[in-house]
Amino acid sequence: MSAPQDPPGYAPEAPDTPLPDLHEAMLDEALEEKLFTDVGAVTELLGVFVKGGPTERASGDPVDFASAVALWRRGEVRALQLRYRFESVEWFDTLMRTPKGTRLVRVGHRFAP
Repeated sequence: MSAPQDPPGYAPEAPDTPLPDLHEAMLDEALEEKLFTDVGAVTELLGVFVKGGPTERASGDPVDFASAVALWRRGEVRALQLRYRFESVEWFDTLMRTPKGTRLVRVGHRFAP
């Protein structure tokens, strides 16, 4: 049996390539509203993407923020991805409907200047 091969591009010895910040949380309605208010008021919005039904792919084209939030509130989409810049970090917030509530996965990308 031969030793497993690392996938192309895998470089565990690259300490100068940090992984992005990753956070997860479950949100209730009040926290959802606070998130929408904060993103709309204090960030530089870069894009909003929606995912419809369980077998649909996320939209390839960005949707305007107000329309995406309205679709979410009406329960017409299963997931939203909000991309924004705040304090020099690009954040990708993905909200997904689950049986237990709204799951938020937040990834922060610190791109080199």
